Amino acid sequence: MALMARIAALDTASISRERLRLVGQKMIERGAYLCPTLEALLFVEEMAFEQVRKQLQTDEVPEPVKEFVSMQIRAMQSVSRLCVRELAAQGVRMLVGQDGFEAEGTFGEMGLLADCGLSEVAIIRGATIYPAQWLGVDGRLGSVAPGKEASLLVVAENPLEDIARLAHPTRLARIPR
Repeated sequence: MALMARIAALDTASISRERLRLVGQKMIERGAYLCPTLEALLFVEEMAFEQVRKQLQTDEVPEPVKEFVSMQIRAMQSVSRLCVRELAAQGVRMLVGQDGFEAEGTFGEMGLLADCGLSEVAIIRGATIYPAQWLGVDGRLGSVAPGKEASLLVVAENPLEDIARLAHPTRLARIPR
């Protein structure tokens, strides 16, 4: 527990920027993608508290335990955001993913990626072209082109000016081949 507390207290100071730069270089050299799923960290705290309640067989999590868990999660969130910012700045391709089943989670993830400095273009690519490339189906999916299948999300305002606009579609259309 003391080691975990020390790591959490160090927060982003626990990350070697030089090693992170080297990781980014390797990812680019190998054509790797990163799927950060930052939004998943927004729900970890309540899950951790539930686990503590079960382990302690109590309805209330003791305040010192709450503080310790919260500190660890905040550190995980800030370290994750730092890694995304640094790797994206190097040119590592980011996938837009989330660990939930609701579309709102995807839009939330897009907002978090934007908060980390990704451009709207990079985020849209991370939700369309890059996953298709990663899955090896980019000849059939991932972009709008003759002979490809597509699902279109129609929005009233330009999402290249604000990625949050994608969360308010006016229409969803499926275009068969």
